[in-house]
Amino acid sequence: MPFAWLGDIQIGADVMTGPTGSEEELSNTINEHMVVRGKPVLQDAGEENDRRTFRFFFDETFCDPAAQYARLRAARASREALPLVHGNGSYLGKRYVVKSVRITHKKASPSGRPVRIEGEIVLIEAPGGSFSLGGVIGAATAALALINPLVRRG
Repeated sequence: MPFAWLGDIQIGADVMTGPTGSEEELSNTINEHMVVRGKPVLQDAGEENDRRTFRFFFDETFCDPAAQYARLRAARASREALPLVHGNGSYLGKRYVVKSVRITHKKASPSGRPVRIEGEIVLIEAPGGSFSLGGVIGAATAALALINPLVRRG
C-alpha cells in the first residue's frame, strides 16, 4: 500500500520509496500594529496556504529512477493542482501544486544512467484547485460586478 498519491504519482511502496522524511507546515498570518503606548495590537489576517515536503529515494532495484524523476519534473512544469490522497484512501479535499523538486544523484552506472536518486518535493496548497492570476482577476471582477451592476461581466 502506498503512503500517498499525488495525482497519479505514487508516493511510497514500490515506486517512490518513503517518504524517508515528511513535513507539514500550517500557518496563520498575524499582523502587528504599533501603538503609541503599550504593546502592539495583533490582527488575525487569516490562514496561509499549507505546505508539505516529502523526502524519498528512487533505486533501480524497484523502479526506473530517470523515468520517475521525469514524472516529478513534468508535475512541476505543469503547475497543475493535484489531489493528495493518503494510502488509506483518506482525502482532506486539498489540492497541491509542486513548488519545487530537489534531486541528488547518488549512484550511476558506468554509462551514466542513474541507479539511485535521492530527492525532495515541496508542495503548496492551491485552494479552489487553481492559483493562476487569471482566476484571481476573474473572481475579483465577478465580485465587483455583484456590487456594481455597471461592471461588464466577462
